[in-house]
Amino acid sequence: MRNEIPAIVQPKQPRGRESRIACNSDDTPLGVAVYLTAEELSEFGMDPEVADAVELTVQDGEISLTPISWGQS
Repeated sequence: MRNEIPAIVQPKQPRGRESRIACNSDDTPLGVAVYLTAEELSEFGMDPEVADAVELTVQDGEISLTPISWGQS
């Protein structure tokens, strides 16, 4: 797979999804996109109606999500 946006794979289970690992033109793995629904964001304690973005941090094998609100300009 070269410089392609991974296709969305329909869930095999009610809450499960798969994402293909994106690779560069040399087929070196770059990473994977993670899509969270508004309901799933709420489960992390975020209000998707208020947050404008999410900061995702990976540290010591743990993922944390922090809501970001840019406010009215």
